[in-house]
Amino acid sequence: MSSAGDPDQGNLSRALGSVVGMAALRAEGGVGPQLTSHTFGLLKARKTPNQSAEDQWLSSDEGTEWVLRTIDETIDGVSESPEARAKL
Repeated sequence: MSSAGDPDQGNLSRALGSVVGMAALRAEGGVGPQLTSHTFGLLKARKTPNQSAEDQWLSSDEGTEWVLRTIDETIDGVSESPEARAKL
């Protein structure tokens, strides 16, 4: 998903697109098949040519596990915060 030539398209890579999808779906809950699909999408992104070192790491097994763990920690932190719950 390279958009280097189109400034209106932004610069969201395939790996980062999967991370965004995973975060949204994990926060929503109850959407296991879609979350699984985006997780596999992140793992498949490792085959994307000319990706950055960051995207290579994110699409590794270790990176994908880190993404899920970090999303869960963030959701847990927000759901335990009375201030955050009041704003939701």
